[in-house]
Amino acid sequence: MVKRILLPLKFSHVSDDAIDMAIKMAECCEARLHILHVLDHRLRNPEVTDGQIAEFTRAAERQFQEEYIPLLGDFKNFYFNCWEGDIAMETAKFAESIGASFIVLGCHTKGERPSLTRLGEVAMALFQWTPCPVMLVPYKLHQQAATAQGQKPSA
Repeated sequence: MVKRILLPLKFSHVSDDAIDMAIKMAECCEARLHILHVLDHRLRNPEVTDGQIAEFTRAAERQFQEEYIPLLGDFKNFYFNCWEGDIAMETAKFAESIGASFIVLGCHTKGERPSLTRLGEVAMALFQWTPCPVMLVPYKLHQQAATAQGQKPSA
């Protein structure tokens, strides 16, 4: 039985399609949707202070309120959390801590042809570390562009 679905949120166009799929799955299964945004600023720059991390966290919470609450519409069975650390590692740990049934993850588009490059570092690491299945959601703009060029869209 699916009780908890985890959506790692990157605040990008890739996340928009993934959040739509995650909502549909959560509604269908009557599951709680856990939305996690992980800040990796200190990993990229060790001189980032605790005060800066606190401000980045507040900014992420504002961005979620402004950009993603409208996408949730009438769906209310969700929880948003913002953590600091390595994105893949923290996502895998969070999935385990909540007993996630699965993770819904948007995949990238690079170039005109689908390939392994659609999977970023985070996705590749999650496939290795996560304690549950990972569902990939393709970015729709890629499908629309392929259709416009007369190609068969890839999933």
